[in-house]
Amino acid sequence: MQAANWFFDQSETYKRDIAIDKSPCHRGWYTIGGEILDAETHPEGDYKEGLKIGQDLAPSHPLVIKGLPLHGPNLWLEEDPSLGSHCPARAFNTSLRTAYQKFSAVSSRLMQAFALGLNLPETYFDRYLQIPMATLSPIYYPPLPETGDRISAGAHTDFGCLSLLAQDATGGLEILSPDANW
Repeated sequence: MQAANWFFDQSETYKRDIAIDKSPCHRGWYTIGGEILDAETHPEGDYKEGLKIGQDLAPSHPLVIKGLPLHGPNLWLEEDPSLGSHCPARAFNTSLRTAYQKFSAVSSRLMQAFALGLNLPETYFDRYLQIPMATLSPIYYPPLPETGDRISAGAHTDFGCLSLLAQDATGGLEILSPDANW
């Protein structure tokens, strides 16, 4: 979270170096309004900015060559080797790579627990998760404008079979209950 907070504190010019529109596989930074989760209700887009990181596959990887959507290389901040271990971009890149790996490991263990809960072999889902289409997506939600009806993130359903959410003490996540109440 510290690395994400550092990144979102940087200038828009700096963050544009890894803008999502530079990625062939939907990776990188997007600005406020750059993601629209509920286009019908909020066509102006979500009032948040974020970053998308996935399994870092080289352009020569067979799935990338095949053109499988959402598979490919991440966009990383350019590192200044002269700064050594004090390079903020290097620390950021390393933190996000580590977070991606740790969340992926937790996800794999949870999928194994789900398999056991379904009376399946523990490794039942492992074959589907060899190269997961998992995304790590730090998001910054700025205070909403006092005027208008902007919303931080529109109503949506996450893709895939599992979403892990980590939030700070500010909170704010809402889930729609079966009786249609948030």
